[in-house]
Amino acid sequence: MRDPDEMIPWDDPGDVPVATLPIGFRMPDIERYTGVDVSYSSQTL
Repeated sequence: MRDPDEMIPWDDPGDVPVATLPIGFRMPDIERYTGVDVSYSSQTL
């Protein structure tokens, strides 16, 4: 068992935890939740 405060070295990716996602999993559209839109951001610049 790992200490949660322990750093994982990048040169040893074998110890990095991997998430197992269900087959039907879809990544949510982040823009929909944050309200960030490219057209809106470019208009405010």
